[in-house]
Amino acid sequence: MALLLAALVATLNAFSSAQLAMAHPVSGGAYAFGRRWVGPWTGFAAGWLFVTGKTASAAAIASIA
Repeated sequence: MALLLAALVATLNAFSSAQLAMAHPVSGGAYAFGRRWVGPWTGFAAGWLFVTGKTASAAAIASIA
């Protein structure tokens, strides 16, 4: 059940990221979107939170395997 829930969340995340990339085709991802629409500090925070989240996710997978 947890795996199905994780798959659903990952799918929804992928679809929303794809729509964001189509609407704003610039490099930078969360940083570029946050900076453009909210402000430079929000973009900075979004970029670093994205990197931190990916690092924590990789660490969690590495500790399980």
